[in-house]
Amino acid sequence: MVFISNVKSLPDLHNGPAVIVTNAKIALSIANQDIAVITFKDARFAQALIKKAYSDYDSADSYWGAIHPNSVIDSTARLGAGVRVGPNTVIGADVEVGDDTHIRSNCVIEHSVTIGQNCVINNLVNIGYFCTIGSRVIIRPRAIIGNESFAFGQDELGRYHRARLRSTFAT
Repeated sequence: MVFISNVKSLPDLHNGPAVIVTNAKIALSIANQDIAVITFKDARFAQALIKKAYSDYDSADSYWGAIHPNSVIDSTARLGAGVRVGPNTVIGADVEVGDDTHIRSNCVIEHSVTIGQNCVINNLVNIGYFCTIGSRVIIRPRAIIGNESFAFGQDELGRYHRARLRSTFAT
């Protein structure tokens, strides 16, 4: 991906990038090329927005060691090289975490979860058992992934019972 704000900066489009982010005027000048073009009023501003969206990858939580001493990690969990785990995080049995993934503070990773490489799991995230998270994924704070949903309801005698909630997703 290349950000172009001046036509003089256009690269050789035959051997160049897969995507160009530019303004409408420059986009028209390269309209017949076999390349994806994203138009934006200001290419530099678009670059700043993308940088901001992925800034989580730049933080290393360097004020504590790789594994915070207050974290709890099951002995069967497998952590890749460069993994960082924040304070008060619990990682369950048979969890596999890929290289260079950062799991921030107060997270719960339940048993048999697989997390790919170069991920950022932000604060207060709960990942339910048997979930698989791909590589280069950013999970925002307070997300709950994979746990069953339930509610409590009253029967005709006034007793409370747990009721599972089911969701249907259209594809």
